[in-house]
Amino acid sequence: MAVLRQWAQNRGLNPSETDYIARARDRRELRFSASADAAIERAYRTHGVSSDLSRDAVKRQSTQLHRERAKTPALHQLEAMGYHVTLDRAN
Repeated sequence: MAVLRQWAQNRGLNPSETDYIARARDRRELRFSASADAAIERAYRTHGVSSDLSRDAVKRQSTQLHRERAKTPALHQLEAMGYHVTLDRAN
């Protein structure tokens, strides 16, 4: 990881942390390590972003990705993945 971090830094890329959320119903955060060590998890969630991008553009893109990941998968997506879907209406 240190080599990748140094490579990005040498190219003027700025570190940007990204959340990875499961597409499951519980929307839990995905883990990269068996130990769930905070430093390891942060290292894997951090990407190099071009300094040519404005902070506003990065924030906008991050917000858009977060919204997309927060959505419950559509029924056609679940069916395409081989899941049988049955809906119950509570009201």
